[in-house]
Amino acid sequence: MSSVPSREAPTHAKTSPAPGLYRHFKGGNYELLSVARHSETEELLAVYKSVEDQETIWVRPLEMFTELVDHAGAKLPRFEPIAGSSEVRSRVGRIAGPLLGVFGRFGGSHRSTERPIRTRTRLS
Repeated sequence: MSSVPSREAPTHAKTSPAPGLYRHFKGGNYELLSVARHSETEELLAVYKSVEDQETIWVRPLEMFTELVDHAGAKLPRFEPIAGSSEVRSRVGRIAGPLLGVFGRFGGSHRSTERPIRTRTRLS
């Protein structure tokens, strides 16, 4: 395996950013979905999407996602966490996760191979 001259796999000295909402230094809000690892270089990558464009998933080296950039004569974080967003996302995930497992088999494109649940309603 050849070594990669640029962007070696980081030693992960600092902690990864928490999933949640972040504001880009040029404007726009993004949701950090996860931190992934490149299969060849083992470089850590930020996986995120724009709040305005839910269709497109973006990846960027984690080092770039968390770095400071020069903007209008000041050093700013490229992506700054929006206060409280990771706690809200965590609470929603704990609540919605089990519900999606139960309700996911009804309708939508995620059809289960199981037989649908049949219910009987008694009208009085």
